[in-house]
Amino acid sequence: MKKRKPLFPLGHVVKYEAAVDIFAELEYPTPKLAALARRVVVEFKNVPYPGDDNIIDPANWIKDYEYTTCQSLFTGRKWQHVTRELMHDHSERIFWLSNVAMHYFMPAFLLSILTIDPHMEINFTVTCLLLPPFFELYKPKEFHALFSTFSRGEKLLIADIFDALGEVIPEDLASSTQWHGDPPAWQITSAYYRDNA
Repeated sequence: MKKRKPLFPLGHVVKYEAAVDIFAELEYPTPKLAALARRVVVEFKNVPYPGDDNIIDPANWIKDYEYTTCQSLFTGRKWQHVTRELMHDHSERIFWLSNVAMHYFMPAFLLSILTIDPHMEINFTVTCLLLPPFFELYKPKEFHALFSTFSRGEKLLIADIFDALGEVIPEDLASSTQWHGDPPAWQITSAYYRDNA
């Protein structure tokens, strides 16, 4: 049997060149989700690029293959140029981003969530990152460090996004996050962001 080559060989980084702005590249299934996408672009427009030395927090990770790959993917990149392909291929690597880098790139991740695309693994990953810590899907310390980077307007926007997602995400796509529990996870999360804005 012929041995298959790995998708991403060690030391090799795929270049993801953005032909268009990620906002224009993605499609949103309802007018409400499209309106929220436009709000994302406006609300996060003043978040500064964290700097090449702040893409990853070296105190939290050893400099291994995952570290260097994540660093090479995001260093020098505008959030508008985080392509659909990059998010699809490297959804788990966003965990290596520092809090300030996560904050800067969050608009691209939120725009992806608003597509309600079940094939985009990053949508589930980022949704879990944004759930309050009592769901035990993300460490409380890390959650609060990321949460503290959001402005009041950004928190209120994220609350509105979770309200909208609660209306459209089918249960079979979100069962592992208690999405449609009693009370539903999306409702608890929306209230948490709104109450702590």
